[in-house]
Formats: sequence, C-alpha cells, structure tokens
Amino acid sequence: MKNDTALLRVLGTGLKSVLDYKGQTKRADFWWFTLTSSIVTMLATYAGVVCFVLGVIAQQQVYTYIAYTIAFIGAVYAIWALLAWIAAGVRRLRDAGYQPWWMFIILVPVFGHLALILMQAQPSK
Repeated sequence: MKNDTALLRVLGTGLKSVLDYKGQTKRADFWWFTLTSSIVTMLATYAGVVCFVLGVIAQQQVYTYIAYTIAFIGAVYAIWALLAWIAAGVRRLRDAGYQPWWMFIILVPVFGHLALILMQAQPSK
C-alpha cells in the first residue's frame, strides 16, 4: 500500500461489503483488510483494558464507565469485522478457485487455520 489512506480505503471497503458474498476480493485487499481490522480490534481492546485498570487503581467510576463504553463499541466493531472477514474470505476462496464451503475448515484446530491461509493466499483464477 502506498499510504495510510489506502489502508483506510481497504478497511472501509471491507466493512461496507459485509453481506456481499458474490463479488470479488483481490488477494492484497483481503490481506490488508485482515491486518487493519485486526489492528483496530486490538487497539480497542487495549484501550478498554487500560481504562478498566485505571478505574480499579484510581477507584473512580468514570474510568469504569469509559471502559464499558469502549468495550461495547469494540464488541460491536469486532462482530461487524468478523462478519465482513467471513464475507471477504468466501469471496477470496471463490477467486482462488475453491468452493466457499472451505471456510468451515477453520473449525479444525491449527491445521484448519493453516489450510485456510494457504488457500486464501493462492492467486486468483
């Protein structure tokens, strides 16, 4: 990616196409969306934990309320991002020449994740 706006574009496009299972997802767009979405989720989690710990240490309710708010917003975002990632993964598998049902291989511990990564990393056909 050439600049930060490209990352935000990929993230925005991925989150907008949460229910699009018919389109296409380029390999680079899929992986950049996965990376940026994961980073945003981790930052939201970290911010919530920091606010909660500050609330416990300072014994002030305001930090706890902020932590709950961040946790709620983070949970809503995480669910939305997960649904968007599943849709992008289905499109990516189809572009790589695999059936979308291969997404269920992620339910197999360790080897399922590795197999899915390898399938999604294949070039488009």
